[in-house]
Amino acid sequence: MSLAILKSSALRLATLFASLTTGATAALALPIGYGYNQGDLEFHELRSANFSLYFDRRAPDDARLALRSLEAARPHMERWFGTKRDKPLIVNISAASSNASFANFITDSIELQTMGQGGRDLAWHEYTHATMYRLLDNWFGPAGAILHLPWMEAWYLEGLAEAVSVSIGSDEQAGIERFQALTGNWPSWDRIHSLYSSGPFNYRGYATSGAFVTWIARKYGADKTPEFLKTLRNKTMPWYWPWAFTPFNGFWPMDSALQSVTSLSGKDLYELYKSEATRHWTALANGMILSRDVNKDETTSSPWEWTGGPGSEPRKIKAPVDSASFHIERVGTLTAYTEAYFPKANRRAIRIRVKNNATGKITALNRPQADWIDGPWISRATLTWHEYGADGSKICNVPVSDLKPSKARCNSSFKLPSHLRYLGVTRGENSEVRTIEFTVETENITGSHYSVMSLAPDDGTWVKNPWAPGGRPLSFATSSKGRWLLTGGDTWRYLVRVDESSRCHSVIRLNDFPVRILDSDTPLPHLVIYADAGFAARSIPEAAAEEMPCFPIPAHTSPLIEALRSPEQLSFDQAFAASDIWKRSAMKPDSDAEKNKTPPPLIEELNISHNAETKPVEQPAKWRGRPIFVFPWIGADDALGPQIGLISVPLMDEMQNETVRATMLVGVASRFPYQDVTLTSTRFEPTWSLGVFRAQTYNGRYRDRLTGLPVSGYLEEKGVHLDGSRDLQWKYLSIGADWGIKSSHLQKYIGPARRVGHLNEPYAGARMSVTNGGRLFAGLGLKGRQAPPGLNKVFHYDVLGASANAGTKVGDGKIELGVEGSRTRGPKRRDLQEMYQPLKTLIPGSGGGYNQTSYAVTEDYGLFTPVFGENQARGKLLATHPVIRDIDKFAGLVYLSHLDLSGFINYGTAWRNSELPKKSSLIAAQGYNLDLFLDNKGVNFNLGVGTGQVLGKAWQGYWTFGFDALF
Repeated sequence: MSLAILKSSALRLATLFASLTTGATAALALPIGYGYNQGDLEFHELRSANFSLYFDRRAPDDARLALRSLEAARPHMERWFGTKRDKPLIVNISAASSNASFANFITDSIELQTMGQGGRDLAWHEYTHATMYRLLDNWFGPAGAILHLPWMEAWYLEGLAEAVSVSIGSDEQAGIERFQALTGNWPSWDRIHSLYSSGPFNYRGYATSGAFVTWIARKYGADKTPEFLKTLRNKTMPWYWPWAFTPFNGFWPMDSALQSVTSLSGKDLYELYKSEATRHWTALANGMILSRDVNKDETTSSPWEWTGGPGSEPRKIKAPVDSASFHIERVGTLTAYTEAYFPKANRRAIRIRVKNNATGKITALNRPQADWIDGPWISRATLTWHEYGADGSKICNVPVSDLKPSKARCNSSFKLPSHLRYLGVTRGENSEVRTIEFTVETENITGSHYSVMSLAPDDGTWVKNPWAPGGRPLSFATSSKGRWLLTGGDTWRYLVRVDESSRCHSVIRLNDFPVRILDSDTPLPHLVIYADAGFAARSIPEAAAEEMPCFPIPAHTSPLIEALRSPEQLSFDQAFAASDIWKRSAMKPDSDAEKNKTPPPLIEELNISHNAETKPVEQPAKWRGRPIFVFPWIGADDALGPQIGLISVPLMDEMQNETVRATMLVGVASRFPYQDVTLTSTRFEPTWSLGVFRAQTYNGRYRDRLTGLPVSGYLEEKGVHLDGSRDLQWKYLSIGADWGIKSSHLQKYIGPARRVGHLNEPYAGARMSVTNGGRLFAGLGLKGRQAPPGLNKVFHYDVLGASANAGTKVGDGKIELGVEGSRTRGPKRRDLQEMYQPLKTLIPGSGGGYNQTSYAVTEDYGLFTPVFGENQARGKLLATHPVIRDIDKFAGLVYLSHLDLSGFINYGTAWRNSELPKKSSLIAAQGYNLDLFLDNKGVNFNLGVGTGQVLGKAWQGYWTFGFDALF
């Protein structure tokens, strides 16, 4: 994905908070959020009076389920939050990507990434965000929330959406809360302010935040939520900011807003919540708590890295070398596993590799339409797998005796709202698979129906059994005592012993939070349980497990589900009370209330139209434009100081493929008007942008004729540009290309200018990077631009440049080597040709940015002094080592993540026809930085200090600043 980067570096800051609900994604176009240009996919639309859905035409059921879910939730959400839209909410759905979904407050839309397997609760989570944001609207419309959202702490932002939707499942939210309460292993108050980093805490953080906000809503009243949001909005208006940052005045907007409805600060609320949760779950624990004894050294990052069979203890297995394996099956002489591959640019698919260990032959079965595969499994006669993608899920197989791709057959397709989910297998002699166990979930607005299905892969017969015990079947295993299903309820997880027809024999309630069960030759199956550092496998002592008579296991719940199940209009308070898992967990499973409980009716279908004219109709997506925002801003890409003005997106289509972005800034001191209007289109591959601009352009340094001192020169440049880009990926290799042409007029602005006039300059560049599992990395870049005589009268030159780097991670740090160089040739060159600076930093008008830049704080002895010429080259050695790996502190608006020590050695110069200084000898420089890394809801900053020198000269100090530039 590529967008034209506006020359004002300050504009980048305008989108820093645009990914508040996801952390790693940007905000202004569908391909930014979805990760790549989806222009070659055909999109359809589904529109109702309240929602406009755009979706991959291969996955229409995905869109229909999302629309039914959103329409069902809308009247309750609008009543609870006291908001109502005057225009339909736009929802863009990608079935070809798996990045985080998010509610985009700048475009006032929802972006779902579902792999074609989306569900009700995911849509509800993002819809909660989109609804709560409307209480933060100000003069600037939806985009004005950028003034308020940085102050809303991450635990509340995600916690409220999770409390309303419980998108991870109420048994999972309760399971994480119970694990923390019974082990005393709670995340710190500071840690729950940073939820968007990769790794296992992302999942745990969402669950903890959801449980915490749920507790606040139950204890102090969910009906006060709009009051809290409005108070926070009012207390985060810009005129409050100086007062908020004044030390020791006792005013902090988030705490002040919380105190208005609870009388307590956020930290005090968290401590009270932990105390009450610990007291609640400790009183209900039945004694067997396996997670208390888990050793950190025995945990694994994935629950699927564990396997076990009759007569074996759980053990960790390793994937074949250089394969991104999801599952490995070994039976007889055959070894089968799955891995990712790329059938075309940026399109990941799955294939199965089967190796005959006796002959060494490897067979590859490519599955280009599959986004994921369960299996494969080897039986006596067939190799079988379950695959799913945008077109639904299906069971596929190929004969073991004839492992040819042409022999693969698929049938038994399942489409939304039905999901086919793998549970486990039964095995016969020599570990061959005898049956494969699945559950079929049919998702409805208020709940789900389940059945359990057994597939005999060799003859293809299915046995379907109704699932009477209730709850959600999650995993299947066998033991010496029989067949077991791990089942999730509304609060607990259970081991349910069943017969061949899936009828319940007995139930064991589990204090721990198990995610999978494994075969065992003991009476009870092994458990893979959640642990602080990951997951751990445990054998269950039979004496410690109480088998109870069967009883109805209650289903997943949430305030929205309970509101939809109720024949009355529930208030926000009543909806939270109806879904209170603490009250449910206190009930004895064999009580009369549970025995006589009948599951509420499921709403099979929802009539989302009141007349034939508003009934949603699926049709090819149409182009519809709309304005997004106009926002005041302060820039800094001016030769004489800061700028003030406006940034805006005056036009964007509803699918976010075409974007017009405009920037109008005026220098405070220079009065220079910076202007840029750029249209970017990602509707087709490659990505294109077309823009007009007026800007200052750096023109090097000169000696003043009167003083003899060096002065910076600038040109005024006005013109148009046309740019294209294309990115490809294959396994660990990424390749990209950029090209375009700029036509502009240059005239003198500051300092002398010996050559001005009209310039037509085509350019092209290529880049490549490769990484091996993230430990080793390397990159190569080539670029060139030219002012050919056929297109120019005043100018005639060409510029070529190249760079290469390679490095490796060392622990949590890294070491990197790199070289770069460029040269300018031609009879009619611009004044500024090549420039070398020992320590790179931002020079206004040079096209640089604020990402990872340095600024001198002491007298410059050479680190910041540029050298000019026809050629320049640089060699560099960079090293980074964490001084503090996990600071885990929240300070004001930012979470303090980690502190790194880094160092560099540079060696290079510019040479030939050098003007300033006259010599062109090689320059060696070194520097050492301490950088503090900060986070605000997934937007990462770094701020640090450094010291360095040009070797042989005095040491000097500097400070560093950088952030994740989103485009």
